[in-house]
Amino acid sequence: EQEDLVDPGDFEGVAAEPVDPVVQDGHAAVLAVFAVAAGGVAEAEQILDELEAGANFGELAGKYSEDKASKDKGGRFDRWVKLGEAQVDPHFVAGMYEIENVGDHSGIVDSRFGLHIIQLDGIEEAHYKPYEEVKDQIIATLRKEYIDLSAKEFDAGFRFTEDTYIDTGVVEEILAPYKTAQ
Repeated sequence: EQEDLVDPGDFEGVAAEPVDPVVQDGHAAVLAVFAVAAGGVAEAEQILDELEAGANFGELAGKYSEDKASKDKGGRFDRWVKLGEAQVDPHFVAGMYEIENVGDHSGIVDSRFGLHIIQLDGIEEAHYKPYEEVKDQIIATLRKEYIDLSAKEFDAGFRFTEDTYIDTGVVEEILAPYKTAQ
């Protein structure tokens, strides 16, 4: 059995791993979204009117959304989006942060991926995962770092330095038995 390189007791009670939520003023947003592409702005405006008249967001997402990943989940967007993420269109993020209350939805958001209507499903305080939940991950990370640093240190012992030189006389002596007569 491999010896533990890290004593888990050293970390008792430590809040260790931040959750990756959408954070705005210390809150996290759970979002539902759907993309409208086929009908363009006119269709998006019609859907927005239906939402404002009390239609169910999930049902409308299932009916109209062009986003295959969320369409069958009632428009549910199953990943956290962080402010400033390079792969998330800034117009989408701006539309997302304009929503003030749980259950509310954005207006029509025009991003490079199409037109969207975004609904805020919940807000959660930003928090850290409890130590017990991340203890194994911390130990594995520290163990890997220790092994990587040890390997680099070992490897460095075999690297040439400014003081390194090759004694050609010794090399010739070592290779002499292997040279063929000409």
